[in-house]
Amino acid sequence: MAMSPYLARLRAVIGHELIQMPSVSVVVVDDDARILLVRHAGHHDGWAVPGGAVDVGESPVEAAVREIREEISELRWFAPDELPGVQLSRFTKALLRATGHLAG
Repeated sequence: MAMSPYLARLRAVIGHELIQMPSVSVVVVDDDARILLVRHAGHHDGWAVPGGAVDVGESPVEAAVREIREEISELRWFAPDELPGVQLSRFTKALLRATGHLAG
């Protein structure tokens, strides 16, 4: 996953200061109620829903589609009964609980 040119320009100007940007997270569910999750190389916080920053001039829907297409890391479909045993990122666990895809 490469950094967008816009974010690269911001980073060049402000360094490592906090940047708040609009972003999207996508809960992809197939006809069998399985959920598509990604595991990014170099990240050790578990499986996550696809997502990322919304680029300048891009709608949230366009960003969601782009982010799913750009996922070049490990992808896997998980059945609902598998999710409790899967190491999920904190954000993904909270999102799946809030959307009713994970009990607890």
